[in-house]
Amino acid sequence: MFIDIQLAYILLPVVLFWLAVSVVMRLRQTKEPDTARRAWMNFKLNAIASATLLVILWFALPSTPVLSTFGYPKGLDDVSDPRRLLKYLQDYNRAVVRTTEVVQWLLFLFVWGFGSALYDLLRTLTKPPAASTATA
Repeated sequence: MFIDIQLAYILLPVVLFWLAVSVVMRLRQTKEPDTARRAWMNFKLNAIASATLLVILWFALPSTPVLSTFGYPKGLDDVSDPRRLLKYLQDYNRAVVRTTEVVQWLLFLFVWGFGSALYDLLRTLTKPPAASTATA
């Protein structure tokens, strides 16, 4: 769907939008006294943002046909014409390059987006309860 558009042009506005939403949500979360609830709200927001970006990345993947049914040269005659061979190699080179870009963005977004939110949630939930300040 988004094959001919550079990924940065697609993802940058979405990332900036989710960054603005997360800033607004963080400002609203500061009123929440329960740290576990605050971490859960942050995790939900990051999970929705990650899912949105993953769907966009999914649409950015090229639809590569199965080589055995389409585009696979069946004999020497299919690759003897230099123009056909060049077209074949260029098409599959574009598909490999685009797939590599999508995987790189996927890893980046997963590690820094979803991974950091999960780390924050787990750190908050495993933190020992604060000692009571009441004196006996």
